[in-house]
Amino acid sequence: MFKHLKKYKNILVTGPQRSGTRITAKMIAYDTGHRYIDERRIRNSSPSKCRYVMDNFDNIVIQCPALAFCIDSLGGDFVVFVIRDVEDIVKSQIRIGGTYPNSHFAKHYPLQFRPKNLPPEIAWPITVYKYWNQVQKARIERFQEIEYESLANHPLWIPKSKRVNFTSNQTT
Repeated sequence: MFKHLKKYKNILVTGPQRSGTRITAKMIAYDTGHRYIDERRIRNSSPSKCRYVMDNFDNIVIQCPALAFCIDSLGGDFVVFVIRDVEDIVKSQIRIGGTYPNSHFAKHYPLQFRPKNLPPEIAWPITVYKYWNQVQKARIERFQEIEYESLANHPLWIPKSKRVNFTSNQTT
């Protein structure tokens, strides 16, 4: 599914939190033979740590949803942006007992991209998608958008029925 990405030395996988960036990044690493680097290894939202890892390691796939706000300025060789239904993102957030990234959300995205009169848990993924579509996509030379549901044919895919007790960091 992702063998065509093998030629890139560092691949960044982003999108809104809970959109499927972790499983997508693991699938890309599996298909390309690259090393998978979880967002927790780069301190979730540290652009400088992400750049350090890209500068010092080759053949890596970095899962970095918290860096969606600056993905166009990180300088990765290739960006994969995960798209998932907003309702499913919210359900996933509720399932793990998490909260939306309010302070992160408010701090990094310009007001004109934030929808008005929507609950924050719905507004933040919409904002990430709007900013991606209206600003960032045009700034990135090599990228691929991947629909979360299109991953279902990959050998690492886990059916929804088997994900009910997953935690926020679990893919297996």
